[in-house]
Amino acid sequence: MSRLKQALQLLKVLSVAFFWGGLMRKIIVVVFAAFVLTGCAGTQTQQMQQQSDGKLREQLEKANTALQEARLMDAEVLYSNISSDHPELPDVWLKLGNIYARQGRNAAAIRTYSEGLKYQRNDGKIWYNLAVIQTKVAIETLEDASNILKADNAYLPRIQLLHESLLDVSRPVSPDQ
Repeated sequence: MSRLKQALQLLKVLSVAFFWGGLMRKIIVVVFAAFVLTGCAGTQTQQMQQQSDGKLREQLEKANTALQEARLMDAEVLYSNISSDHPELPDVWLKLGNIYARQGRNAAAIRTYSEGLKYQRNDGKIWYNLAVIQTKVAIETLEDASNILKADNAYLPRIQLLHESLLDVSRPVSPDQ
């Protein structure tokens, strides 16, 4: 029932109550009308919340299906939209970051994992995947430096040592784990 209709009905009830007189009757009618309006508003709020939850569930199902079917572009768009509407959902940030990582879009993965941590500081999966991608980027940076720098560069031995050390401590891991 719309608010306007509720207000008109309340006005009719109040006018009848005031017309027939009696302070107690007036108080009862006012309290009853307030109770009815509050109940109607609560019901509308609950219905809107249920519709919103249903829409979110549907969006998540579509995004999860697209990811499972390796339709990464579709999954990316869906998860991106969900993250805009519901940034508090850490799993969305994790999956969106994983999509970027699988596509080799490391900077986007790092930004996405970092954004997810703003909402869920205690999510170990996000921290782990962020560290994996940052390690991968560090290794690639050191490889680039080793290929570009001349052999007589004073920092080349340090860069090569750091590169070897990172390769030694990093094992093949998937950011999806």
